[in-house]
Amino acid sequence: MVKKYEYILLFIAVSLLALFLFLYNRIDDVEKMIFSQIKTKHMEHINTTLQYIAEDILIIKNKKQNLFEVFQEKKIRNQYEKKLQVLISKNIRYAYILKKDKKGKYRFLLDGSHEDKAHFYQKFDPMYPKLYDKVYKTHQPQLIKQDNIQNLWITYLYPIVSHNKTIALVSIDTTTHLAYSIHQLIQPIKKIFLLLILFVILLFLLGIINMFYSVQIQKKLFIDPLTKLYNRRYLEEIETKLSLSKYTVAMFDIDHFKNINDTYGHKAGDYILQECAKIFEQNTRESDIVIRYGGEEFLMLINTRKNNKNTAYMVLERIREAIESYYFTYDNTTIQCTISIGVHPQPQQEKNLTNAIKIADQMLYVAKENGRNQIQIYDDKNQAKTFDIDITRDAIAQHRVVLEYQAIYDPYQQKTIKYEALVRIKKQDGSLIYPNDFIPPLKHTNVAFRLTKEILTLNFDFFAHRKDAVSINLSASDIMNNDIITFIENKLQTNKDLASRITFEVLESEEITQIQKFQQQLKRLQNLGCEIAIDDFGSGFANFKMVLDIQANILKIDASLIKDIHTNEKVYRVVKNIILFAKDVHMKTVAEFVASKEIYDILVELGIDYMQGFYIAKPTSLKE
Repeated sequence: MVKKYEYILLFIAVSLLALFLFLYNRIDDVEKMIFSQIKTKHMEHINTTLQYIAEDILIIKNKKQNLFEVFQEKKIRNQYEKKLQVLISKNIRYAYILKKDKKGKYRFLLDGSHEDKAHFYQKFDPMYPKLYDKVYKTHQPQLIKQDNIQNLWITYLYPIVSHNKTIALVSIDTTTHLAYSIHQLIQPIKKIFLLLILFVILLFLLGIINMFYSVQIQKKLFIDPLTKLYNRRYLEEIETKLSLSKYTVAMFDIDHFKNINDTYGHKAGDYILQECAKIFEQNTRESDIVIRYGGEEFLMLINTRKNNKNTAYMVLERIREAIESYYFTYDNTTIQCTISIGVHPQPQQEKNLTNAIKIADQMLYVAKENGRNQIQIYDDKNQAKTFDIDITRDAIAQHRVVLEYQAIYDPYQQKTIKYEALVRIKKQDGSLIYPNDFIPPLKHTNVAFRLTKEILTLNFDFFAHRKDAVSINLSASDIMNNDIITFIENKLQTNKDLASRITFEVLESEEITQIQKFQQQLKRLQNLGCEIAIDDFGSGFANFKMVLDIQANILKIDASLIKDIHTNEKVYRVVKNIILFAKDVHMKTVAEFVASKEIYDILVELGIDYMQGFYIAKPTSLKE
């Protein structure tokens, strides 16, 4: 895909090339025009001088019969030749006066030249006699361009007229010095334009080559090498150019794909992905866009002609049935697959494509929860999804998101060292809705983003003027969301004291696939002075290597381990080793779900740093 600016650069290069070629061709015309202008001015100056000389000669002539008699006297010749010599310069080589004799031959009367000087009455043979004769007949000056005489450029013939009759000619021969000087001035300009033309041609060729390679490279960048479908880079490229009203957004997921990989191997999994991609392409149109979104997830943008959303459903159902009925044969083994599909038929209702994809992804989640191998469409009838989200959305808008705080206790100093913020939604009747009821449906929706911002704002405002410390929960999705991290930075950069009293607990319920970016985001929080805790360690995706990679400050051991520590020897040993590991890597430990004195005593024995649970304190509202 060629960028628009590359077309613009090529257009500019072609335009410049055309301009320079035009100007280069016009340089000769400009040179001729300059010659003409200078020649005219030069001849006007000579013409004025010759008028004075002619008038002076006519005065003397009137005293005698003819000019032969006048200039036979050497003294007079010398006197007038000196006047002609005034004209001699670098640009005028010869200045002389000619007269026809009785036989029509031209004779020198005067010669003001410094070199090749003719003697009185010497015969002169003009190269263009007809032009000389023309001056005699018409009594009008004449310019003759000398193409065949070395070092001469123009001969100017000026008639001396007496009683309406030409009695002599003044001939002025200009040298090529002036023409050569002009030519020398023009030549560098021509060379510059020639170089510019060559440069633009080279630029144009490089632009063509660059466009060719750009297309090839971008094809590689935008195509998933395994499935040959578009990848997410292509989605980023086209996202802002799409008209969402023309598309239906659908998210696909191959059901139980992890089991296929675990049972038949990753090569079999790759084969399934490739075959599914072929089925997608076979059952879609050129106007539809199919993208491998990640792993076994695919995104499809279905072009809905004439706003007919039924077209999209028919395409999706055809694909679902094709996958279900297809026998995938790999290494002589037949594998059957199904797909779940989540659909957002009205993506234009969302702020952008990203939000529409999140809705479709949530519908995919609903499809999988409801038994897989089905299509779930986002609409008003889909109460399973919209009811909880609407409650949360309304609670945010009506400021009914509230926080309770549970103490985190230091058993050795026997005091509360911080509080964990726990979110609730207050219903219209005053009763509370707890996170397990409203958080799961929000996954990957814009409402989740708004809820996180609301929780952060409530905590920042509440603890800004207190001395207590607070732990705030963030999901892996929150951490990866650059807008969330930037929001936190904007709030805490100017309040270092508050930042130093905040711990962000990273919920361990989501798999972290981009560990490097995840580390960078956490580092941004730590640079503010905040601490990082890994929450629910032992229940989700985190392992010891990930703990080291994340470089957290605190490890919170999950309640599922702590609650059985007094009854299960294996759990006891696991918790013990986690605590020892944390101490070795200089991390503090927090035990959740400390529900009895028996559990409390065991944890003190193991050297836990801090505790949290109903035995210590129940969640409660804190007073201002």
